[in-house]
Amino acid sequence: MNEKLERCPFCGGEVDFWTRTEAEDYQALIIDCKDCPANMEEWVYKYDKNFAENFEKKKVEMFEAWNRRIERMAKVDKDAIFPVKVCGICHSVVDYPDKYCSECGAKLEWK
Repeated sequence: MNEKLERCPFCGGEVDFWTRTEAEDYQALIIDCKDCPANMEEWVYKYDKNFAENFEKKKVEMFEAWNRRIERMAKVDKDAIFPVKVCGICHSVVDYPDKYCSECGAKLEWK
């Protein structure tokens, strides 16, 4: 398993992995972006005889899902005569020199 989490696919921010107890019967596994609301959460029943195995399996699945992405590139004309700059994929307003579109997660290529 790749123990390293990639940066957030939406904003490019750093992410954390942590756990917490849910309703005293479940262990929550959480991947959380430090800079935007992006997150992923799964639960494992704590009193299952295979808890440790299920916990590790769920953690591997989460890391693989979080790290799996197709990076899309969006061209943005930083010298456009319009006062706002827009993502070339979803047409949301972006600010120079953002690295990623906050709406669709595309990597911004400033030309």
